[in-house]
Amino acid sequence: MDPDLSRIIDNLPLGRLERIDCAFEGDWSGSVRTVWSPDVPEVRLPDRTWTTAWYRPSIELMFDSSWFGIRCYTEGDGIRRLDARRATEIIYYVLRARS
Repeated sequence: MDPDLSRIIDNLPLGRLERIDCAFEGDWSGSVRTVWSPDVPEVRLPDRTWTTAWYRPSIELMFDSSWFGIRCYTEGDGIRRLDARRATEIIYYVLRARS
């Protein structure tokens, strides 16, 4: 993982993490999906058909009073799709760091 991103994540209040969401930046309320929460601890990313031409797929670390978003996508032929490998790497880094 990008060392700058890992340093940033390490400085977040991970003990207050409530859930991790995934959505299209710019259409958050219309596309948000919870991919991890303490109630349902297995990570559930959207499948490869979850694409967009207009928005940026992102993951968000949701805290009790704030959030931290990370754009996480690949782009080809005018279509943006969640970069599942990168998203998974970031999510598991966060979950290990909060333990």
